[in-house]
Amino acid sequence: WSRREVDHDLPGDNPLVRGLGAASILNALMRDGDVIDIGCQSNLVGISWPIAAIQVDRTGKLDPYYMPSGMVTSLYSKEHGDYRLEMTEEGVPTYEQPYRMGGISPAKKVDYLDALATGDQKGVYIHVLNREFDMPLAIRINLADLKIGDASGTQYLMVGTTDQMHAHKRPAAKIVSRPVDIKNGWADVTLPPRSVSIIEVSRR
Repeated sequence: WSRREVDHDLPGDNPLVRGLGAASILNALMRDGDVIDIGCQSNLVGISWPIAAIQVDRTGKLDPYYMPSGMVTSLYSKEHGDYRLEMTEEGVPTYEQPYRMGGISPAKKVDYLDALATGDQKGVYIHVLNREFDMPLAIRINLADLKIGDASGTQYLMVGTTDQMHAHKRPAAKIVSRPVDIKNGWADVTLPPRSVSIIEVSRR
């Protein structure tokens, strides 16, 4: 399964691509939460620089609005647990990643899915990024060890466009939600292309 048949032109100033990158960084920070004490987002508020999480109009004529990187940070701040849960993965497809950045060498392979799980007394949160730009990916989540039988959950997700004619229009992405059914401890979830999801399942 190749990464893609057609090479996409996705310049670094694409807002949605930066949002997906922000989600990857947040997942990495949570994985190393035992050694990271604090992190902050830069640039938080801006008037023109496209990496700002929130864009504002210095004249005050337009309301401030989130860029995708700010949407991701806001989503994670609302939907997360207090501790990380053990999680195993099977059958995750990969692709070659030839991009070199300064002295950082390319990775031999990168997972299409970047996932981790957190939890608290209220529920379980599966944070998952779909790096496939062209196709949705279907996943099955086994929650049997958490003693969850038949239940319902919610999939919060950020979706957007990489079309350069529309990517810089407001908003370049949006947060939506949809229900998730859990049967006998299993949840079947579809991840749209180039999306960030948090699947929340309440504890009973």
